[in-house]
Formats: sequence, C-alpha cells, structure tokens
Amino acid sequence: MPYSDVVDAKELITKDTERCILDSENNIVVMKRFDGSQNFLFVKMDLDGNIIAQNEVKIDLNLEKSTIPYHALTIYNENPLQYAFSFTQPAGLEKLSIVVLDADFNVIDKDLNNVLQIYRDYERINVMGYDDESYLTSTSQFSVGDQISYSINLRKMNKSHELINEYEHRFYRSEDKIPYLYGKNILKTEDGNIFWIYSLTRDARDGQDLYISYFDKDLNLLWERRACEYMSHNADILSAIVRNDG
Repeated sequence: MPYSDVVDAKELITKDTERCILDSENNIVVMKRFDGSQNFLFVKMDLDGNIIAQNEVKIDLNLEKSTIPYHALTIYNENPLQYAFSFTQPAGLEKLSIVVLDADFNVIDKDLNNVLQIYRDYERINVMGYDDESYLTSTSQFSVGDQISYSINLRKMNKSHELINEYEHRFYRSEDKIPYLYGKNILKTEDGNIFWIYSLTRDARDGQDLYISYFDKDLNLLWERRACEYMSHNADILSAIVRNDG
C-alpha cells in the first residue's frame, strides 16, 4: 500500500479496523482508524496505486483505544459518488452510528444516535448502500426479558436514517444457539434481491454452522439454507460476490 502504518507519528490500529472496497469508478478506497485518537484515515487510489484523495475524518465521540469499535465501509451513493462508514459507540447501550462522506472524504451527513443492545462478545455490524433512497444495516443483538435472547437484524433505512422495514431472526438462550455475523455478510443481486450470511453456534465443542438467507427488496424472506456444517469458531467470511448465475 502506498502509505505507511505510521502517519504523522500516530500509529494506525490494524486489528479488525481496516476496510477496503472497490468503488463504482474502479478506485480502491481504504479506511483505517488511528490509535489513541478520534480520527479515521481514508485513502483513495487508482489501480496503479496513485493516490487520488486522502483525508483524516474526526468524529467528536469518545472512542477510546481500549474499546476499538468494529466498523464497516460502503458506497453510499453512486451519482454523485458518496461513501459511508458505520461503527458502534461503547457507551451503555451500544449506539450504531453512520457517517456519510463525499468523494473527497468530507463529512456531509451523520447519524450517531441509533441505540441498539449489541451483543459485545459477538460485536459485528455491517452497512451497505442499496439504492439512491436507502441503505442496509446488519447487526447482532441481545435483549433481556423473561429470558435472555439473541437476534440478528437486517434493516433497510432511508437516507434520513429512518427505518423502512426490518427482518429479525431471534434465538433464545434455552436453544443454546448464538448467532454470529461476519465482516462481509450482505450482498445485492442485479435485480435488487439480497443475500445475508450468518452462522449459529452448535455448542462449545462442535463449532458453528453457516447459513445463507435470501430476501426480496422489501426484506421478505424467500429461502434460507444451511450452507456449511461444523465450521471452526475462528472462521470468518473475508470476501463474497454474486455471480451472474446467482
């Protein structure tokens, strides 16, 4: 990469914090978070490695080094080209936040106060631009009522950050199944349908099973498949694409 892991004598956190996408103009966009600061570094380069844009984005929040938030990066809008990144704020009830950037990584919109009870030990979120009017978020959550339950939630939000619709898959503690999301777990097909990838733990010894769910554009579940059994607890989805044949 044509940039150092030390920028202005500030180290960049690397564990679970670097995100990289290929945007609609065929440029590489990389996001990293600075160690001991509130800043995120964004770099955009062409396929030859020439830097096109670079900027530090500061969000006025208490994102401490000891509570590194997981975050996700997406193309928010294609024309005009905009990006968005999302992260959690570790303050009581977890807050899911989204920040929208223009093509030069200037902040043009943000929503920092979506309150969620995110399950900390399996803290994974994702965000994906869907169309000109909406985007998708994917979270793993828990709640305490008559009994402890876990859920994974796929939400469609409008560009005013209001909920359009939601699909929730809930599991109760008595089932001994805890859902787990991955850094790459939302995919959109050319016709606007949505693939959603997650896993469920079997038990402490037997690892987890991988599932794929398929939705229409209104988040109606069309089908769900167990795609792989007995995966390692350390498994992750590093990359996924939609092929022309589905």
